[in-house]
Amino acid sequence: MGLPGIEDTDANEVVDENVSFLAGQKDSQVDSIWWCWGEMNHAPYPSRILPVNKEYQRWLREGVDPVKICIDKSRVKGLEVFYTFRIAGGSDFGDWVLPPVLIENPHWGTPHPIFPWKNFNFALSDVRQYKLDVVREVAENYDFDGIENRLQVLSPWWPYNAQLGVQGLHNGIYAFCKDDDTGYRKKEGQAVSIASRVPENIEGSHYDGLDVERWANERLVDIFALGCHNFEVDIKGFRRITKDKDIKLYPSVDNFHTSSGYEHALIKDALIKVFRGVFSNFWYQGADGMYAFNFYIHRYDKTPFNKELWNMYMQAYREMGSPDTLKFKDKIYVTQRRGEADGLIRQSTHI
Repeated sequence: MGLPGIEDTDANEVVDENVSFLAGQKDSQVDSIWWCWGEMNHAPYPSRILPVNKEYQRWLREGVDPVKICIDKSRVKGLEVFYTFRIAGGSDFGDWVLPPVLIENPHWGTPHPIFPWKNFNFALSDVRQYKLDVVREVAENYDFDGIENRLQVLSPWWPYNAQLGVQGLHNGIYAFCKDDDTGYRKKEGQAVSIASRVPENIEGSHYDGLDVERWANERLVDIFALGCHNFEVDIKGFRRITKDKDIKLYPSVDNFHTSSGYEHALIKDALIKVFRGVFSNFWYQGADGMYAFNFYIHRYDKTPFNKELWNMYMQAYREMGSPDTLKFKDKIYVTQRRGEADGLIRQSTHI
């Protein structure tokens, strides 16, 4: 959600298309939708903190709240519903320009080494408080089952703080997550689940300033969503640090920022077999569920409709949710190469 090109579309139609695609078919194994509305620098809802994204201003003027529609339509289908925050990104999703808060507070961000935007520096207490205020607003005003902090998407470029060092960055992000634990509460006092999207292995998490062992020991999260642009996830390592903690592990597969060499345009009909191999491998390693990221086709905006890819995704949604539905189906088991991110090739692990 939150992509450009939908400002002239009815909000109910946008949500209906997504819910129908994800969970509309009879045998769909999708049981949870995590709605992402952008980079957390503009709001699709009435906010006292964030400016409203230009894509959604007309909807709000007409009294239409797309976030509430997402919740209501997901619940009608019996689906769990999360709100996803891209917690670190300092760009305006869709335009890739600096958001107003970083223009007003330039010291809150550090320059990206390649692209013309900034990332938020969580070593600063003002940054942490600002982000917590945004998250609390959603948690208090909407009836979500959970909230996801997507800490992985831009994590290779977390700012290194020369004064505080790596440990200072660790402590800053930990402080944010610690405050999350007390901050994600409904007005009625009911807690919502907390998920964190992190790198695919523990070493990479440390490199990016994420003290995942400490989070697990203090039960600051309920779900770890693991990895992004690759097929290799250290489920065994994360299971070791979450033992007896009742923390779920959801390995992720991204079909937009793909593992290098396995793009749909290259392998076409073999893609479903590759996915079966990856999902089966994840289940064998002890995953609690599958996290499908960028498994979408936008029929409601200007993106060309790809029927072949649409059908493949629908098939994956019927198969990936259980090792039993993957049995006796053709599979391809692959060796991880590199992750691909917006044309920028980087190593898939952060060791």
